[in-house]
Amino acid sequence: MTAEQVQTLVDVFDEVAEIERKPFPEAHTCEVQIRIDEVVCDVLEFDRLRCEDLRNRLAREPMVSNKPYRQRARRVNGAPRQTELAG
Repeated sequence: MTAEQVQTLVDVFDEVAEIERKPFPEAHTCEVQIRIDEVVCDVLEFDRLRCEDLRNRLAREPMVSNKPYRQRARRVNGAPRQTELAG
């Protein structure tokens, strides 16, 4: 990383340091977390949509959310055959 990239990250962390963040299971709706993620993505040239998807998936993860995955039966030829996880 360049010095400019590091400074960009430092500036954003300083900007949001005193703002209360939501608990991690609510990270997908936390404006502070979203701001941090967007800047990190921009600096590191990551795809923002992939980062958003990851943030949403992590927030639904049972170990993070303390909620089980909902399960739904998948129908094959009209009859339930398998169970797939729905997030």
